Amino acid sequence: MTRALIVDDEAPARRMVRDALEALGAEVEVVGECANGIEAVAAIARSDDAGRPVDLLFLDVQMPGLSGFEVLDAVAGRGLAVPAVVFSTAFDRHAVRAFEVAAVDYLLKPFTQARFAEAVGRALAPERVVEVVRQASPRWAERLLVEDGGVFVPVATADVLWAEAAGDYTKLHTRTRTYLASQGIGALAERLDPARFARVHRSTVVALDALRALERDASGGFVARLADGAVVRVSRTYADTIRDMMA
Repeated sequence: MTRALIVDDEAPARRMVRDALEALGAEVEVVGECANGIEAVAAIARSDDAGRPVDLLFLDVQMPGLSGFEVLDAVAGRGLAVPAVVFSTAFDRHAVRAFEVAAVDYLLKPFTQARFAEAVGRALAPERVVEVVRQASPRWAERLLVEDGGVFVPVATADVLWAEAAGDYTKLHTRTRTYLASQGIGALAERLDPARFARVHRSTVVALDALRALERDASGGFVARLADGAVVRVSRTYADTIRDMMA
């Protein structure tokens, strides 16, 4: 039986999660409810000390005392087992960070029973290890969150071949398809590991592993040929750096 803790500063929101679990009939035991982050850390510590750790955490983001992310930092900082996390919040702006800390899912209130069932299904999937190994503050993003058909979908940065600016958004190109990320190219570039990605133009970032050739074009400038067949312009500002990286 999966042991779950519900953490939200609003009693109706906690009841909504509990009722949704009961309606689902999943093998989940609610072992407690907490009205703020401080209570949540204490409850997780008590469960660990008793040898019955919390497996699954339904966690709000904005709460008095400690935010949802600060709860996870506090739990990890004390050397406690970090449960699998399903964030449940009224705000979509925290979704990117939620997936960076290895959240199972990110539910926007008010959620439907079907959407809740999907989140719980992911948490209980047999291939998922319930105890999440998490770095407190990852330096570079391992996953980027994009919206696909009204659902937030994580895309592994290892799958991204290149990215290009699209107004205030960014198109992420993988081998199989293109996604639209809500961040601009500048903000996205700052979150990518410079050992794996390089800016080749003010509007383009490429994965170094995807670079196949650097060529001069008819104007005397440079273009890069990528693994998916794309040809992107390389500004003179970045040309020497890219050439050194390829070497």
